[in-house]
Amino acid sequence: MKLLLLLALKYSHAQHDAIQKLPCESCHQLAPRSYEALPPGADAHKPCSNSGCHGPRMSVNAKKPFCDECHESAQPWGASPPRLLHRDDSQRDFGWRINHRRHLEVPGLSSCDTCHQLSKLVNGDEVKVLVHRPGHVDCAPCHGKQGSSPNLAQCASCHVAGKVTHPAPHAGAQGKWRVYEKFSHDEHRLDVRTARLKPGGAGRGWSRWDRKTAETLSCGTCHATVARAESVEDIDLLGPCAMNKTCMGQCHNGKFAFQGSGTNLRDCLLCHTGVDENTPAPPSHCGAN
Repeated sequence: MKLLLLLALKYSHAQHDAIQKLPCESCHQLAPRSYEALPPGADAHKPCSNSGCHGPRMSVNAKKPFCDECHESAQPWGASPPRLLHRDDSQRDFGWRINHRRHLEVPGLSSCDTCHQLSKLVNGDEVKVLVHRPGHVDCAPCHGKQGSSPNLAQCASCHVAGKVTHPAPHAGAQGKWRVYEKFSHDEHRLDVRTARLKPGGAGRGWSRWDRKTAETLSCGTCHATVARAESVEDIDLLGPCAMNKTCMGQCHNGKFAFQGSGTNLRDCLLCHTGVDENTPAPPSHCGAN
């Protein structure tokens, strides 16, 4: 879920929470149509201007006006728009959590593509696939209703302080077989099996196949265990013998990608690091040597 909060340049949720714990909804209202959280200040600077917070410092009679913390310029008769910005994901004060298993059990939400729609953009020879990351407006049909639980106004139900926005799946017992150093989701957003051969194309992978003719590849094609996961950290991509059904069974078999069947060391090193001929194959690689 992409968080679209506009935040003051110097503001820290952690610092304010340490001084005075306030529920999120005491500062943030939801926009009428997008349901996105609005920055505080829509109601005459409340609650920032409350007497127990910044009220005394925001007074026009204060020795050091507090206005320039958020405004480029401010006078008693008017102020410039608040100095706000979009924070990068890595700099946000909050991450998110969502129970995939519970949502996939809801009628109409059984497919990953329901929330994570993929859009292919073709610009000449360049092909990009955009992944929709759900926001409040996507959740509103269910969680924006009066009396729904949790309600969109109950921020802590989905947003967690101090967590990264995109947590990684757990390492599991086969840590050395992780592919994070070499794997790219962007390179796998198109289904090579649906692509046409390039005229005169040679080799394997996208040097041989035309990206512009390929269909998008659904998240669920590889992330089959999401239906059992309560959070992103719980997702175990490859269960026992799964490679024969996913990577090696569908694409990395010498036909669409790799030179061999995906079971020799040369192929292994295209995705994995820190393995050699003596490294035992993990349980997901049934039949691998």
